[in-house]
Amino acid sequence: MTYSQIIEQIKLKGTFPDDSYFSSSELLTIIDESMTNSVVPLLMRLNEDYFTDSLIVIGQREVRIPKRAIGSMVKQVFLNDNLLNRTDDNSYSGYTLKKNTVRLTFEPSVNDRLEIQFFSKPNKASIVESKITEISGLNVTLSLVPSSFTNGLAVDGIEASSPNEILLETSITGVSGNVVSLSSVSGLNVGDYISVSGYSPVPNIPEELTSVLIQSSLVSCLAAKKDNSVTLEMQKLDKLIETFVTMLDPRVEITHTLPRNNGRLNRFIRR
Repeated sequence: MTYSQIIEQIKLKGTFPDDSYFSSSELLTIIDESMTNSVVPLLMRLNEDYFTDSLIVIGQREVRIPKRAIGSMVKQVFLNDNLLNRTDDNSYSGYTLKKNTVRLTFEPSVNDRLEIQFFSKPNKASIVESKITEISGLNVTLSLVPSSFTNGLAVDGIEASSPNEILLETSITGVSGNVVSLSSVSGLNVGDYISVSGYSPVPNIPEELTSVLIQSSLVSCLAAKKDNSVTLEMQKLDKLIETFVTMLDPRVEITHTLPRNNGRLNRFIRR
């Protein structure tokens, strides 16, 4: 489900017939808040590794924590696949954190592989849907090319099907009509989306959670209106969350241990 469809669902459920109550821009802001305050904490509680991503660098002692990291937090740090410990003692073979920088307490060799794991936040909601209709080399034909799509613009490739992962971070190298040239198309398929970096036309979550996102956003809208139905809709939200927790709680579902480099990990490799 796209964010355009989610907005229509919120309007329908809340009986907001037009933009006189909430504009699309205002609803996108409310949806982003619901994603941050309700959906992400819920999913992380049930599956901490869902949002895990990693940045890999070679031969560097200091690395900036990626801007996508939730709360600028670091989950784990590995050197050549060996787990390092955080320390305040510079004589210890580990790492320290200073503001948004991870710094090794020793000088690595030029070939040392440093991996920083972090929790990556979902992209912000957007109603701009630029869908890939054709891929030829590094050129992608899009259903819509916004005026903001210009040379050098950082863009994301978004998976069209659930869980709508951020498949690729790349940049535009050329635009000709509906054909956009990218610095990389790795992992992209026809039907996926291209969006401005940090934005997405679909929620970067499993589709089972979309109903929670819609209901949470609806509750926020009704609370803002001081609508008397907010209590009832809050109860519906609690029921949805309870159903989702029951479905995915690892205590009642067999879980499988995945390798660290599975899924969204290792999208970023710098030398």
